[in-house]
Amino acid sequence: MLGELALFDAQPRSADATAAEPTTGHVLTRFAFLSLAARHPQLYDAALAHLSAMLRDTTGQLESIALYQLRARVARFFLFALAQLNGDDIPPDAALRLQVSQGELAAMLGASRPKVNRVLQDFRDEGVLTDEGAGVWRCNVPLLRAEAGADDQG
Repeated sequence: MLGELALFDAQPRSADATAAEPTTGHVLTRFAFLSLAARHPQLYDAALAHLSAMLRDTTGQLESIALYQLRARVARFFLFALAQLNGDDIPPDAALRLQVSQGELAAMLGASRPKVNRVLQDFRDEGVLTDEGAGVWRCNVPLLRAEAGADDQG
């Protein structure tokens, strides 16, 4: 789901996406959403729960940037991405396909590309991550959690 904030504030969508493979999507206009919600008020509860979860995730990401050293920020990024794919049941050796460059990752984490590259290299050397090529990383989840100081990472 993307652009859902526009359903509530009638502002332009704040997100877009590019499909990496053939994809089917559905469009829900603001008018259709409001009409549906008028007939089914519980939709507002579900939408509020979704928006609250998004806000909590964003707050967690901001805290990760502000409060943790770079190694922990990188580990927390990988754990967050894995949780998005797997929910709370992340396999201990989960694979993750990163669709971002090291420069983009560095920008998200508030660091320079060379410093992120160094952390990724250290994580490879230490067995925390294995680069399987084509943007796929095999993750040692227990080691990532230890690096992240992940008492709240499941």
